[in-house]
Formats: sequence, structure tokens, C-alpha cells
Amino acid sequence: MKKILFLLCFIVLDCSSNHSQSDLEKLCNYESKLKEPVSGNASCTTNELIVQLSKVEGRILYDSLLKAYCVITPIDQTYDCQFIGVLCDNYSVIAGKDIVYSAKFYTYQGSYKSPVGGQKIFTLSNFTYTVK
Repeated sequence: MKKILFLLCFIVLDCSSNHSQSDLEKLCNYESKLKEPVSGNASCTTNELIVQLSKVEGRILYDSLLKAYCVITPIDQTYDCQFIGVLCDNYSVIAGKDIVYSAKFYTYQGSYKSPVGGQKIFTLSNFTYTVK
């Protein structure tokens, strides 16, 4: 009976994430069709919806090059994919904290290009979170 209960708990916990590996791979493999950056506050301009994810783990940080708070999300069991979600509000109260979040991922339309291979930048909207 204990084994069955353990197995059920494992299945429930393992399936609690509302995103699939293919959604994460879609972000890792995404290539923007944008040829030129948008002028103005392009970091917060949303255009092409790529994917909506729920229950994603990440960390809130302020990026001085982007001049915005961002969510940094590494992909488990990879060394070559990490995505940065640009947030358009002030999240200083939770900067440096690990969170679980849900958001819509849009094409980033700013001019910043990550110097690190494997990093992808997106603009987030409909952002909700809980601190871990």
C-alpha cells in the first residue's frame, strides 16, 4: 500500500507542471523574425506570442544592460539553453529570489543581443508568481 501511495504522489508531483518539454524546446530553438529593433521602449512591446507557460521555476534579477527586471530560467539537464524574460514593472521587492511563475512569452523586440550562446530573450506578459 505504501508503494502505491508513493507512486501516486510521484505521478501527481511530476505532472504538476503545466508545460511540456516541447514548449521549453520551442523557446530554446526560437529564432526571431525581427530584422530591426523597434524604437522606444521595445523591451515592453509585445507582438508575436510564442508560448504560454505555467509553473516555471526561475529567479528575478535586475539586468543593467537591459535596464529592466528579468526572470532568468535555466532548462533542467541542459547546459546550452537559458531564457531571460524581460518584465516591464518594478520587481525590486523580490529581486534575487527564486520563484515559480506563469507568463506569456513574446518576441523580444529590443536591440540587446546576449553575448552568451544559448541565452534567449523574451518579453513576458500576464506574469504571475509565487516566491519559493
